[in-house]
Amino acid sequence: MLLQMHANHPFTEDGYPTYLYGTSNFSGYETAFRSELSLDYWVAYKYQNNIFTNEIYDGYTDPGHSMWWANKAWHNKLFRAGAADGSYDIDIFTQTSEQYYAKCARGQYLGLHSVRSELYKESVKKDPETLAGYATVPTAAANYYTNVYQLLGNGSGYMWFISANTQHMEAALRLFNCMADPDIVRVMTLGEQGVSWDYDADGVPRMTGYGQEQMDAYKAGNAAPDNYFVKWGSFDKMPTNWPLLRDNMRHPDGYLIDFGNDLPFRHAAGRYEYQYGPEHPDGRPGGVLCEI
Repeated sequence: MLLQMHANHPFTEDGYPTYLYGTSNFSGYETAFRSELSLDYWVAYKYQNNIFTNEIYDGYTDPGHSMWWANKAWHNKLFRAGAADGSYDIDIFTQTSEQYYAKCARGQYLGLHSVRSELYKESVKKDPETLAGYATVPTAAANYYTNVYQLLGNGSGYMWFISANTQHMEAALRLFNCMADPDIVRVMTLGEQGVSWDYDADGVPRMTGYGQEQMDAYKAGNAAPDNYFVKWGSFDKMPTNWPLLRDNMRHPDGYLIDFGNDLPFRHAAGRYEYQYGPEHPDGRPGGVLCEI
């Protein structure tokens, strides 16, 4: 498919050469998505375990169970396919991160491991209605976590267990219930209702003036120690690691759990419609991300 894409589009609209595939990470992360493995993504050749059989694999000496070696085989295949005609970007081994991101922004890579927003962010400057961007194609061997941004699937990076010998089974289950409670996840993400956010007269959840001011300062990196969200905790990171729900899922009220963060570039990735304001153009409530 990548070869056909290159044959159809050897250059960008601005005349830059296109390449089959781009990456800035050769640790094996991009070939990590095997549904049966529990992995340490960042040191890919360490020991790994099969979560169904509990087998232990040496990720360096066992090529058949190693995302690191799978990554090397993938790039060897890309090199063989594109070295002769220049469609394999040989500079990926030596270029800086800035050079890599610039190529992403120009749309020079026909394939990437995961969706990056640079292409959309540059394209929207020229055309506010652009749909330019990278789209996700899920991989067959991966877990599909449709409640996270990366719909291509992911490895089991965060796993929760209850010990078979626990004396506190009911308490453990109550904790899991809390982690899957949309009200709790929203409070963790956006703070206390009536303080940093609340429902308006029409039942639409909105940030309060105080909450928006505090959030803007927090996200800008210039918040004072007494900033509400500094004291509240790392609201924008906790939901990705701790709860069983994700902040881009819908709350039972019909709006995003995290309705306070705008995600326009998701539209360009081809997975979600734009996060609109008070009312969606087709009549649905604003603030709801809908799959397309």
